[in-house]
Amino acid sequence: MQIGIGGVIISIIPDNNDSAIPLDDAYQPFLSHGQPEVVLRVHYGNLPRFSHKETAFDTEANWKMFRGNGEYVLKALARVAILKSDFKSGEIFIRKRGIKTISPLMYPLGEIIMINLLAKGRGTVVHACGLKYKKRGWLFIGSSQAGKSTM
Repeated sequence: MQIGIGGVIISIIPDNNDSAIPLDDAYQPFLSHGQPEVVLRVHYGNLPRFSHKETAFDTEANWKMFRGNGEYVLKALARVAILKSDFKSGEIFIRKRGIKTISPLMYPLGEIIMINLLAKGRGTVVHACGLKYKKRGWLFIGSSQAGKSTM
C-alpha cells in the first residue's frame, strides 16, 4: 500500500503474515499511487534487540533516537524503526499485542521521516493548528500537549 503526504509517496510493505491486517482509517484519505520515495517494511511480533549506538535525540519520556553505521534507530513504546541515514528506507518492528489495524507512521515516526525529507529544500513541518474563518486564515502554534488540537 502507498500513502502520499506533502508530495512524498511512502510505500508500506507489511510482512507476508500480516498482509490481512487492514490499514487504519486515518490513512484512507492519503492512499496514493506512483513511484514511492520512501519504502518501509513493517514487521509485527517481537521487537529486535539492537546495540545502542550514539544517542541522537532523547525525549526522556516517550522515545529515543540513536545513530550509527549509516542508520538511525528510533525506539518508541512498542515499536522500533531502523532507518537508513537518508530516511528513504527502513524496517519498522511493532509489538503485535492486540493489533487490529496497520498504523506504521504513528508518532513520532511519520514526523521524523517528513521533517528530514522536507528539510532538504522541499518544505517544512509546522506543529500547529490552523483554520479558515471569514475568509481569513488563523494559525495557532505551540509545543506538544499545548492544546492546539482541542481548540
